[in-house]
Amino acid sequence: MPLVHWIPVIFFGGPVFLGLFIFLWSETHQRLSRTSIAQSVIRLIHRRYRLLITLLCVTILTGLYLFDSWLTVDSSLTGESRWSDYARGMSTETLGILFTVLLVDRLIERHEHQEDRIKEVRSLRKANVVLSMYIDRFQLHACEVVTADRLNPNADPLPTRCPDSWEFRDMRRLFTPSMLVVGDRSPKVLCCLKAFRELQRFIEVLLIEQSFEHFPNIAKILVEIVQSVGLTDLYDGIKMNSYSRDGTEMRSTMVQRMIEEHNGPVEYIASHIVTPYIILYYRIKKTIELLKRYEEEFAIVTRAS
Repeated sequence: MPLVHWIPVIFFGGPVFLGLFIFLWSETHQRLSRTSIAQSVIRLIHRRYRLLITLLCVTILTGLYLFDSWLTVDSSLTGESRWSDYARGMSTETLGILFTVLLVDRLIERHEHQEDRIKEVRSLRKANVVLSMYIDRFQLHACEVVTADRLNPNADPLPTRCPDSWEFRDMRRLFTPSMLVVGDRSPKVLCCLKAFRELQRFIEVLLIEQSFEHFPNIAKILVEIVQSVGLTDLYDGIKMNSYSRDGTEMRSTMVQRMIEEHNGPVEYIASHIVTPYIILYYRIKKTIELLKRYEEEFAIVTRAS
């Protein structure tokens, strides 16, 4: 049989095989889409076949328009009509199939994008439940450090958030025992630094395990928090000051007095005993600002979803 006689079979049989392929693909996708690995493999195969189908259709269209003058069928088979007329008609149908396939593919891709976003929001909400606990813990200890005159939580309950405005002098009681730790005389400042560490470590794990593909702004804020908290390790130096002496005076008492007597702008002083506390002052302010931005961004994400 001449090759030209197979062309109608190819044109009519092609859509049938294409439909069968799409059906089998959709069934396989529904069965295997429960695992992220299977989803990735299926999407990769899907994209390859999409490119293959597009190239095939474009090739057929190009061939029909460029070479239709070469293809003529014997009049005993087709009467007075030329194969070129038939080819042009089939090329129009092929073009329709091409646009249909691309449209359906676009809809499927958009649906998958929405599903991925919904799953990411759900996962982020679960992570935020635990993250909020670390944030609240940090806020409590930070507030205790920067509210020097609130020493009796029974008489005057400590707020759960730091005040909007506070000064370096408000840290003048940072070496007094924390009221938030039962059975321990640890200074407020050390408890606050521990809360800093715990917050930093949880965010680091969250950044590794949680996907932020659809919410890069949240990931950026969390990275800034980790960088702000872990820029300089203050714990060991401040802990040593809590029990060391300079002559007859405790260093902790000396530091608290210097903070209380401080006036003017808060500036770094190289190799000075009060420098770690100036760093802590700016670190607490920066972290509180970033946490506020995170909570606002998270509220926008969950509200939009």
